[in-house]
Amino acid sequence: HHFEFSFKDDIKYNPGDVAVIHPSAAASEVNSFLVTMGWTNVADDFFTVEHKMLDQTLPDHLPKIVSLRILFTRYLDFNAVPRCSFFQLLRYFATDELECEKLDEFVSIEGAVHVLDEMYDYCQRMKRTTWEVLSEFRSARIPREHVFDLFPPLRPREFSIASSIEAIQFTSEFCQLHPREIHLCVAIVCYRTKLKIHRKGVCTSYLSGLKLGDTLRIGLRKGFISLPTDPNTPVVCVGPGTGIAPMRAVIEQRIHEGHNSMFGSLCIPADP
Repeated sequence: HHFEFSFKDDIKYNPGDVAVIHPSAAASEVNSFLVTMGWTNVADDFFTVEHKMLDQTLPDHLPKIVSLRILFTRYLDFNAVPRCSFFQLLRYFATDELECEKLDEFVSIEGAVHVLDEMYDYCQRMKRTTWEVLSEFRSARIPREHVFDLFPPLRPREFSIASSIEAIQFTSEFCQLHPREIHLCVAIVCYRTKLKIHRKGVCTSYLSGLKLGDTLRIGLRKGFISLPTDPNTPVVCVGPGTGIAPMRAVIEQRIHEGHNSMFGSLCIPADP
């Protein structure tokens, strides 16, 4: 999918740089999650967050006054694959005997290698999310005060920028520089887990749901690719399965500088 984003002010980046997207969870998923957690009656109640434990990491740009619905839409990730520490904390809140036994197995120090293998099979190999685990351990009722202990921050995703800020954009009437745009080429993540559950990528699903005129949180950072300082130095772009986005930016820049480009594929008859 090709995306084009416009900024209110002029921006600056180079071919090979990266766009940092801060996604939001889908409203329908957030609603279903809040039902699973039994939080529907308090989902929109606002409360104050105070960072008293300095060793605890809170999501970036977290407002001081927030609701559970806002938290799990923008700041906390209920679709992450849980880590060992999650099960250790979950054990404190479980009340069902069978569920407690299972959690005791996961957090047991004895037979640590066996426990890690079992937890890997349960979580990593099956791609179970935190939400899905909580759906299976239904007796565990998580107090609102402990959401930051169990749920990781909804982390931003990084995408190579697929445009050159100096490239010329042609229209039927005129040509102009586009100093306030970035373009992205994004593969939409969509697959089935080993449990036959249909799964979508959090950020790519968010991007594919955007409509013309929507706004989003986006940042720019230096990438690992850079063009030679001498624009006359030849450049060879090789794509071994890493995506075409940064190459598109490089090609746009070189065309803007007046250079010719050649394309070659693995199959000689397919070369232009």
